[in-house]
Amino acid sequence: FVGVGLGLDLTKRTVQSKLKNKGLPWERAKAFDGSVILTDFVELTDAMQHFTFELKINNVVIQQGDTHFMLHNPESILQNISEFMSLEDGDVIMTGTPSGVGEVIAESVFTVRLYTNEQCLLEQQWNVS
Repeated sequence: FVGVGLGLDLTKRTVQSKLKNKGLPWERAKAFDGSVILTDFVELTDAMQHFTFELKINNVVIQQGDTHFMLHNPESILQNISEFMSLEDGDVIMTGTPSGVGEVIAESVFTVRLYTNEQCLLEQQWNVS
């Protein structure tokens, strides 16, 4: 890994439920224009070993994450992926979602922050229309 950032992985839940009920793949619910929103990436340094982040919607904390609580650490994720797929410069690996998933409501303001060693590495804000 050479960089770290944050992303929002959006899902059309109603479409997903209909497809699941029919036993069909979920691509139309997960892969649509604008389904993933990414921040800029920060170059990793040796001092960056532990990360925390938060997602606020309209200034209310909705999600918080901590790399200490990941089911699989980044190195084991990279090892596993490398066993079945080639990675190239610019590829993005998204690792999962902590509790707090919810519905996106139009006109909401999403703010994400990424921290290491209690220092804010990045902050990004999106207005959802």
